[in-house]
Amino acid sequence: MTIYLYVEPAYQNTLWCRRTLGAISAEAARKRYPIKYLPPETLYQTDFDAFFGEEKKRLLLVLSTAVESSAALNEFFMVNGIHAIHINHQNIAASVNCSSIIVDYTAAMRSIVEYLEGTSHERFALYGINQNSSTDMIKKEYFEDLCRQAPERYRPEDIYYNNSDLQRCFSTLKPHLARYNAFICANDIVAYSLITNLRENGVRVPEDVYVVSFGGSLLSQLGSPSLTTISVDHETLGRQAIFAYSYLQKAAHEIYMTAKVASSLQIRLSTNFATPYIKPMTYTVPLVTSGVNFYSDEESRRILKVDAVLSKCDILDFQIISGLLHGYPYNRISSGLFVSENVIFYRIKRMLKTADISTKEELTTLFRNYLSSEEISAYISNELSKYRKETMKTQPK
Repeated sequence: MTIYLYVEPAYQNTLWCRRTLGAISAEAARKRYPIKYLPPETLYQTDFDAFFGEEKKRLLLVLSTAVESSAALNEFFMVNGIHAIHINHQNIAASVNCSSIIVDYTAAMRSIVEYLEGTSHERFALYGINQNSSTDMIKKEYFEDLCRQAPERYRPEDIYYNNSDLQRCFSTLKPHLARYNAFICANDIVAYSLITNLRENGVRVPEDVYVVSFGGSLLSQLGSPSLTTISVDHETLGRQAIFAYSYLQKAAHEIYMTAKVASSLQIRLSTNFATPYIKPMTYTVPLVTSGVNFYSDEESRRILKVDAVLSKCDILDFQIISGLLHGYPYNRISSGLFVSENVIFYRIKRMLKTADISTKEELTTLFRNYLSSEEISAYISNELSKYRKETMKTQPK
């Protein structure tokens, strides 16, 4: 069985898309299913008879969260006899004649609210919402439902939007900082942008305010501070996507399905590792739109560069990054790691290429803006410990 897949170009370099695509590819490889990509640049000129060949059913995995384009895209697929299976996308306007595998963001928002209220951080805002993201719209609608149920505590004005400019988003928030003791951020990029701006305005995380994010990227674990996040199980998302594809392909009749994947709250330093007293609460969701290209923002691109470098690092790279954060020269890093300076030079050159910057100094500044040397040291220690344990298991007794 071949897996047919379409990735919307605007989302190819986003954190969620890279991780989700990796999970789908890994599960497809495990099942030995080849993947065939639908070229986005010639999408509307595609000969679908030739593309799908002898397939009896035209199933297509679709990676996009764009509210603005999804209805038109889904209609185009439907007209061409294609059953779209949307991954991590929920848009009522595009829900006819398609299936979806979606993270349960409603339950995720509920768990964050319960956590913040359980730690006495009840004066929170929803920050950095992208109005062209269907998943952000779920978070927004959940928050608006809170406003309807408890207007004395929550207001629609407590939602801050990212209209392709994170600095403008913070400028909107800045006059109202004293109102809040916590923030729920749309994703890890937004969270680190907020933390940087709060720091520059004398507001400390977690001492003065708590920050919770959606994402759970490696950056969230190694950042300064490490982020409390709703972490999506991308491996499960990939398995569910391939399972749904296989199930629908084999089904005797044309059916449509929706599957929800659970997420988990990972408590870290941005909320001071606080353990909450949980009170049971229940809330719900609908949808609204407007076009925003979140990733055109310069600060977003800087944080994405850090994440892109981290995603390609092995343990030696992390040790080199630790050396850079401490300000060590090449010779000290190389002698401490028992490798040649040429190896250090080559590794840093590779990081520069990934980050698309020119000098080691720029790279070091970029890392210092967002990474925690303590968290990286702890990560290295943990990875080396796991490696030693695995090595001992394989040694003959």
